[in-house]
Amino acid sequence: MQFEILKDALVKAALEAGLTEYEIYYMEESSLSAETLGRELHNQSSSTTDGISFRCICNGKMGYAATELLTPEEMAGLVETAKSNALCIESDDPVMIFRGSDRYAKLPESDYALPTMASLRQNALDLSGRIFDKQSGLPEGMTVDNATAGFSFGYLVNVRLFNSYGLDLSNRYGMTQGGAEAVVQLGEEKESGWKVGLLDNASSIESIASEALRKAKGKMQPKLVESGPCPVVFAPDAVKSILATFIGSFSAKEAQLGLSKLAGKEGTEIAAKCFSLIDDPMYEKNPAKTAFDGEGVATRRKYLVRDGVMETLMYDLTTAAKAGKASTGNGKRSSYNSTVQIGPYTLIVEPGNRSLDSILSSAGSGVYVDTVKGLHAGADPVSGDFSIESAGFRIENGRLGGPIHSFTIAGNFFDLLKNIREISDTLDFTPSGLSGVASPAVWVEGLSIAGK
Repeated sequence: MQFEILKDALVKAALEAGLTEYEIYYMEESSLSAETLGRELHNQSSSTTDGISFRCICNGKMGYAATELLTPEEMAGLVETAKSNALCIESDDPVMIFRGSDRYAKLPESDYALPTMASLRQNALDLSGRIFDKQSGLPEGMTVDNATAGFSFGYLVNVRLFNSYGLDLSNRYGMTQGGAEAVVQLGEEKESGWKVGLLDNASSIESIASEALRKAKGKMQPKLVESGPCPVVFAPDAVKSILATFIGSFSAKEAQLGLSKLAGKEGTEIAAKCFSLIDDPMYEKNPAKTAFDGEGVATRRKYLVRDGVMETLMYDLTTAAKAGKASTGNGKRSSYNSTVQIGPYTLIVEPGNRSLDSILSSAGSGVYVDTVKGLHAGADPVSGDFSIESAGFRIENGRLGGPIHSFTIAGNFFDLLKNIREISDTLDFTPSGLSGVASPAVWVEGLSIAGK
């Protein structure tokens, strides 16, 4: 196997360079994708990349180097580059090569194989085709526009991690995803709806296409909403987008740099008692599971927030050493040549006990937000302030009413957490590489709406 040959060459070069603490990280990624526009194939691509990195401790500093030139002869130069880089480091942050955890979760062996390009093309055509096929069921005068698109994507990843303490870990994961954007037209008006999901069973294409079309036609002939404070129920997709924007506040690195308002908040109440947030690297619905992070630390399911109380930030080895804590296994590496970055695996907003219909009934009136746009431009991840363009539906007499758009929701993420009233009982999961978010709908009080 190529990795074993490269590993032996790196170990030999490290010993000759006088290095006793080092780590080897290898990643191979293969991906295929296909896209359609209208009923025609629009684009397809494939790629395979693999590379290896070497980290070492020299004079108390961590040096790093990576390459895609995978020959035994290249490995000696890789070691020398990493050693030289260590001598240039000025940071006094603690560094370490991890000796290994006592126990690693045993994951089921993945039998995933990349789909063929032909099958991906067919999936993409089926996703957009199903939307066109449903045109006869649309309201009179409404049609499916040729801007309707489908895509399918398959990828497979192999990871190896070996270090000077004999830690030798491997992982293999992959998944096939699909998505569709339905565009419908009524007169001069056009609206679109988007849905992404795993293509993991026979009904996946049907459910993705149906949801995309439902979202698109539900937005047709929207009205404006009155400005002012009102109850807001966020759809699962909207909750996921908001969490993805502000999850950096749960990073120990951001907290230690003074860039998170959650610094020093562990063990204190930061949210409503009905809110719990879990980070789970072994979430059953996410095919991209991992038993170890980018530093070799065992991963585990953990509550970031339980019943409103923040239990922990996310730590890697360096931030944990600075805080006098153990790493939470959140030192992630997105590729063979990336540095260690703190991040979540699958974020899960723990569901409540009531259905969405029941929550809407209790809310009585207000706004149901199913789309948020421009979060990265309209949100400050440090302060938590946001002002975001949104679209959704009125809540009238305890039920979803007509569509509304062109309104802005303003507030603060940390206040939002405290003002959560209720959480629905059904999770909706969206994968994203080694990460993902699963969330129910969330009812929030105290937000301001800027409409007409």
